[in-house]
Amino acid sequence: MKPMDVTLPEPLNAFIQRGNDTFQCDDGDWKIEFKPAAADPSSGIPAEALIIAKNGLGDLLFLKPTGEGSKVFGETVHAFWHEEQLCEVFSEDIRDLARLEPPVPSRRAPIFYADGKTEVRIGDKVSVRSFLVRRSGTVSYVPGVSPKQREMEHHGLSWVGITLDQGGHASTVIITETRSLKASVKRLSS
Repeated sequence: MKPMDVTLPEPLNAFIQRGNDTFQCDDGDWKIEFKPAAADPSSGIPAEALIIAKNGLGDLLFLKPTGEGSKVFGETVHAFWHEEQLCEVFSEDIRDLARLEPPVPSRRAPIFYADGKTEVRIGDKVSVRSFLVRRSGTVSYVPGVSPKQREMEHHGLSWVGITLDQGGHASTVIITETRSLKASVKRLSS
């Protein structure tokens, strides 16, 4: 399964050695399959890259070498999205995909409500405005407190998750500069 003439990141090696052959991600499963990118020139992936997985829909995950001509591959996972013919970073750390231990909270400073003083905590009762309708719920995800979820923390942005009393979920983006929520989220009680 593993290509013999390359050095893969250790978390990926450990994942494979435990008999895993699929990355189970929030957006679906990616079947591990190694192939040099040069063998698939139509994909637009850099020729020196190594394709490591596919999702069965034409999208690919790949690693780039750590240096020019190197057979050692880095831990940043890139995606090629076939419909857009676009390559972008999928995960900064392959450990996010090759989960050997449960995810841990990211390192983040506290998050505050719009007042800039009251810290957001798991279990807070809140009301949130969505499409001009105010709904009540309970804070269920806070970056830096909750085990990291990729869909709630990515590309330099992060969200607070709220489980709505009527069922369903809402998330609200954290204003990066102030580490606070918008005024549309009101704390009712803790």
